[in-house]
Amino acid sequence: MAGKGENVESNTGPSVASRDHQNVEIERKFTVSVDTETKLTQSGGTCVLVETMKDSYFDSDQLILTMADHWLRRRNGKWELKVPLSGWPTNKYNASETCTKYSEITNEQEIVANLCAIINAKTDVDKHDKMTHSSEEETHSAKEDLSLEKCLIENALMPFAQFTTYRKTYSMGGGILVVVDQTDFGYSVGEIEMMTGPSPADLLAAEAKIEEMAEKLGLGTQTVAAGKMSMFLKKFAEPHYQALLAAGVLQRQIFITLTNLGGVRCW
Repeated sequence: MAGKGENVESNTGPSVASRDHQNVEIERKFTVSVDTETKLTQSGGTCVLVETMKDSYFDSDQLILTMADHWLRRRNGKWELKVPLSGWPTNKYNASETCTKYSEITNEQEIVANLCAIINAKTDVDKHDKMTHSSEEETHSAKEDLSLEKCLIENALMPFAQFTTYRKTYSMGGGILVVVDQTDFGYSVGEIEMMTGPSPADLLAAEAKIEEMAEKLGLGTQTVAAGKMSMFLKKFAEPHYQALLAAGVLQRQIFITLTNLGGVRCW
């Protein structure tokens, strides 16, 4: 659904999102086959939702957000910011090699605060400098007064990707969901996902559940698939895609060596 391509560590810059108050989405992508939905129902899954999602992703011309692995999107009119988590220990499944971990922020003022932190750290444009050099009190006040719409305008954050996804969501029990996505640009991908708390113990427990479900579905720890955003950029915005490769947000080596396994592991 959005982000750090192959789960490599990257310098994501400052983020003001509090892990203590954010939900964390852990997900594992897999290649969709003709019998995927049959396997899901045979494994006890129930289709609980069918929906259409219209996504627009935003960044500056300098790619300030995506180069920091931050993904700002408007989905069906609602704003979300996905912020990466990193540095957590792995479990016995080595799940950090197959799962992505993002904090999802939906409160608009928290989104603005995170955008300001990233933009102020990554640019010396005068209009941002005045916030960077202001007092902590003034900066806090400025963030509170700045609407998301104004933040987009002042920082020239424009859509760089727009596509529609047709999604079926299956409940597998135990808090685990499996989604099957079909995009309007011809790409399909599945995701095993779970929302959890931000502590290392919570993350490891969720990763273990996801990997157990992957094994139950016959995927195996080495079955990998490209994310919708990576595929979109590769297909329609090659310079942006190459910039993310060069920055370490995506990894070319994995794209090359794992294609024969059914895709590339990326967000």
